[in-house]
Amino acid sequence: IGDSVRFDIDYAHAPTDAPSSLVGKFPAAGAESRETGGKLGNYFREVRFYQTLAAGARVRTPRPWFAEVDPETHDFTLILEDLAPAEPGDQLRGVTLEQARGVMIEAAKLHASHWEDPELDDLPWVSGSKASPPGAATPDAVAALWADFKTRYAGRIQPDWSEVGD
Repeated sequence: IGDSVRFDIDYAHAPTDAPSSLVGKFPAAGAESRETGGKLGNYFREVRFYQTLAAGARVRTPRPWFAEVDPETHDFTLILEDLAPAEPGDQLRGVTLEQARGVMIEAAKLHASHWEDPELDDLPWVSGSKASPPGAATPDAVAALWADFKTRYAGRIQPDWSEVGD
């Protein structure tokens, strides 16, 4: 839903603690993916997470060097610490059982870090908070996204994957 780029940095006079690379995250170049990311509030929530909650999370998050979003246009820029040699997942290729276990452990730590925190209810960008508007991810919207996803990636989706999604 967004585009990520690794920037290798070459300094004329680098401070000793200067990063040799950073990761940039931006709205998707493709209009359909960009629209989905905006409609679902993904860009806005991710930037706000780095601005307000990441420091208190009980998981390792990349340091945000810059994080801004325009809520009207959904333009956003995240410039983050590069966590190489870590690599992003591939939702179409999947993961090993060991990787899935690791993800579940980290997800539990992330949720535990703000569990029952009453301040979350004041954040309208946190899905399900008292201040949040009704979500765009209604059952009908999710069904439409799933149908589009199956069409778009038909040649890469195994039949049993479609059965689980249906």
